[in-house]
Amino acid sequence: MAVASIFFGSLSGLTTFLLCALRNAIIAYDRYTKRIFILFLILIPALGLFSNNRGALGLLPVITTIIYTVGQYYLKSDFRIKSNIALNLLLWAIYDFLVLDIVSGVVDAVSTIVTVGAIFRDRHIKH
Repeated sequence: MAVASIFFGSLSGLTTFLLCALRNAIIAYDRYTKRIFILFLILIPALGLFSNNRGALGLLPVITTIIYTVGQYYLKSDFRIKSNIALNLLLWAIYDFLVLDIVSGVVDAVSTIVTVGAIFRDRHIKH
């Protein structure tokens, strides 16, 4: 996705995707502490705004990544985590279509639908 951002001329997309990859690796190794969370809350808007070459459109990856980063730190229930993922995928799908990255847009849109379906399936099974 970072490489696609280069192709579609979105430096803020490139920056946020690289930060997302780093954040996700830290989470995967169970090292996502409050200090690291705060560091990402500083780095994402700072580097995202600095690298933004797409105006208002370039702000969407920054906002999307901030929302998801906060959610990853605070949300603990399956429903809330999946809802955060669905929102993230939806926002990325919108962004993808706006920068004409149709393949990523379709993948993110379908992933959003699948995630929302999983949320409803889980809610139905539990009730």
